[in-house]
Amino acid sequence: MGLLKNKQAFLTSKVARRIFSLFLFCTLFPLLIISVISYISVSKQLNDQAYQMLLQSCKAGGHEIYNHFSTLQRELKRIIILFDLKYLKEKDFTDFQQEYINKELSQYFKSLIIMNGNQYIPILDDIENLPDFSSIERKHINSGQTLLFKRQRNDISADIFLARLYDHQKPAEGIIVAEVNPDYFWSFIKDDALPADVEIVVINQKQECLVSSSPNLNSYKTYLKAFQQASATGNFQISYQKEEYIASYWSVYIERRFLTPNWIIIFSKSKTDVMAPVSQFKIIFFLLLLLTFWIVAYLSISLIRKSLIPIETLRQGTQRIAEGDFGYTLEIDSDDEFETLGHSFNEMSLKLKKSQEMLVQSAKMGTFGQMAAGIVHEIGQPLSSIMGFADILLMSKPSAKQKKYLEIVRRELNRLAAIVARFRSYSQASSETMQSLAINRIIDDTYTLLEHQVCNKGIEFNVAKASDMPNIAGDEDSLKQVILNLVINARDALEERPDHRQFINIKTESDATCVYVKIEDNGSGMSPEIQQQIFDPFFTTKSKDKGTGLGLAIIDSILHKHKAQIRLESKEGVGTRFTISFPTIKDA
Repeated sequence: MGLLKNKQAFLTSKVARRIFSLFLFCTLFPLLIISVISYISVSKQLNDQAYQMLLQSCKAGGHEIYNHFSTLQRELKRIIILFDLKYLKEKDFTDFQQEYINKELSQYFKSLIIMNGNQYIPILDDIENLPDFSSIERKHINSGQTLLFKRQRNDISADIFLARLYDHQKPAEGIIVAEVNPDYFWSFIKDDALPADVEIVVINQKQECLVSSSPNLNSYKTYLKAFQQASATGNFQISYQKEEYIASYWSVYIERRFLTPNWIIIFSKSKTDVMAPVSQFKIIFFLLLLLTFWIVAYLSISLIRKSLIPIETLRQGTQRIAEGDFGYTLEIDSDDEFETLGHSFNEMSLKLKKSQEMLVQSAKMGTFGQMAAGIVHEIGQPLSSIMGFADILLMSKPSAKQKKYLEIVRRELNRLAAIVARFRSYSQASSETMQSLAINRIIDDTYTLLEHQVCNKGIEFNVAKASDMPNIAGDEDSLKQVILNLVINARDALEERPDHRQFINIKTESDATCVYVKIEDNGSGMSPEIQQQIFDPFFTTKSKDKGTGLGLAIIDSILHKHKAQIRLESKEGVGTRFTISFPTIKDA
């Protein structure tokens, strides 16, 4: 095929001018929009990442505090094993015991004594000005638990103490009181363990400072003032000495275990350091934008200077596309005004091919749910190992209390195994064993499991059960999973509305043919669009680290096998109610 020659100068052709103008508009305008969106998005992402890293650091600090408490308790218990009270009074230690005191105990404790009535027996250094224990504190200690208390050293530091019975089976033998070694306990706040631009403050619920990485009292007061005005999200900002800081905090729940107000860990970082990558990004981004502009301008001029694709080549190309040959491109080397059109044709063809590939990829995503079932298989082996160790512990003649807890662990492991098995068979035939069940008992068992974690978040958890309820036919573990998932979803919905009274209500009732379970919350609610998709597999409104989108889909599958119906009522900003109706046994 011959080539047509174009002897006109650049941009003298109307087609060339039209294509050039259109090329610049269609390229630079979206480029500017994408640039602005990208800049805003990257800046926000860097800021969010900084907050997230600080929050993760807070959580890590909380876990380290818990680990230290566990270690300290273990060392106090070892004293009972390694030392006889009679020899402690006489300080008649063996070489091994003396080495243990010098090397082990001194690592964890600064001072340690045994209180036996009015007699103080120092094992390490003595403790001066030891306060008297209140009746509540003594009751806590006599119950066999550890008491944590502090003595404020100054405005920004405190001494930490632990107290427990020397032998909980023989309370008369006295109480062990230990002053914690701050070098061990606050090791994660040491200068060599912290990044140079991070400050840490640990306070209690009374907003008394326990430790601070900065010795400056004014700095601590600034932290405290900003923390008092902080929202419930765990993040806030501080302004100190004309410098802006971002901060995150995390609560360490120790009140129930140690009878002391919960601690709060606050991590902060200079906003200038956080936004330093953004400042660098501005310069690089502007240079890339300028470079892209010149590349676009150069390519547009170069392409238009070449010949346009001949009409016949375009006709053949369009015929190939019509026959389904997506991705077909034209090789054009002419000097006419159709060359740019030929390049546009090639771009169109490649985009059609990409669109076809995207359709194929969308079809592949449909099988993703099936692939997830393979993961469930991998969970089985470690779960079996845990169950085996629980059985071994049950056979080792534990105490009645330990046996009770091990039996609870064993029962819940069996339920977890049933959940895993049910996930595996989500799209397969059911193998659950149906039996006559009292729905109120299912509600009681579920309430027992969830009461602690729901009420600890300040949520009112109420259950109203109708009496003389008829039984239903069902699988116990499956129905527990249904109630668990719905209550957990309600709890998560309440986290989005922390500024008002929060409650979760469970109510059971019945009529002549059905048993009803209603689970209601006053959380954030759902829009009509979300309500239409809420039972679809892998659909979720939660963040990636909180949900997979399978919970309600599994619930729908379980209820279908029980011939039960679930109805959703929700309004944004008001709350959500799920109503499950089970047929009674005579109507099942």
